[in-house]
Amino acid sequence: MNANDTKSSSNDYLPGLRDQITSHFNKDELADLCFELGLDYDRLSGDNTGAKTRELVMHFYRRNRLGELVEKCQKSRPNLDWSAYKTTPSESPSGDSHQRPDLDRDLFEFFRMIFNRPAFRGPMMWQTDPKPFKSAIDLTLQAVNTGVVQNRHGIVLRKYEGMTWPADKNLRSKMEEIQSRLHTVSMLIEKLIGGDADRGEILKAIDNERDEIIKVLNGMLARFDIPLLPIPTEVKDSTNVWEQFPRQENSI
Repeated sequence: MNANDTKSSSNDYLPGLRDQITSHFNKDELADLCFELGLDYDRLSGDNTGAKTRELVMHFYRRNRLGELVEKCQKSRPNLDWSAYKTTPSESPSGDSHQRPDLDRDLFEFFRMIFNRPAFRGPMMWQTDPKPFKSAIDLTLQAVNTGVVQNRHGIVLRKYEGMTWPADKNLRSKMEEIQSRLHTVSMLIEKLIGGDADRGEILKAIDNERDEIIKVLNGMLARFDIPLLPIPTEVKDSTNVWEQFPRQENSI
């Protein structure tokens, strides 16, 4: 299969699957489907069911996991014909599967870029305002999930063109761990903002999660000989560690 064949099959497959789901799942049913697949419906971008379905399909496409989505859809709607979607486009968008290691390196250079931000520099106690910090964490999670990097003003700074999930099973598992830890950090910051828990314990928990996120990421960066990021709590220089201060429009 050459690059054009792969691109063509992907272009036919993805809109078709999106339309099939959109036509047979209403908003509540789509939310239930997301829940069963371990996704938060509200975190999918889009203002309507069609847009959110598109993001759902792309979420699994970027991770080479379309088969899981189709299987779940078939169980939910067994009377529909899903045969056209049983064979999924499994190669990268370039169609050149033997180049996947190089693409994985590009992907992890992208991951390094999105984690190289003030929210992952210095202990949490340096962050005087938790709200911009939470926004930074949520934007980082969004970039991991979608390949779209935005700053806090909603300006798109970069889009990663290609699969945003590694092909290697072990690497995927570690990225899923990072996702989970980012969710945990976001929830901890909500508690901090709400003031309904011990501040010292929350700060300590946030620091532990951020340290583990970077340690896990660094383990994968090392595999591709990509420069490592500093462990957040080991950063001693307090320069450029605050998310709330004005920064360049092209910075994250």
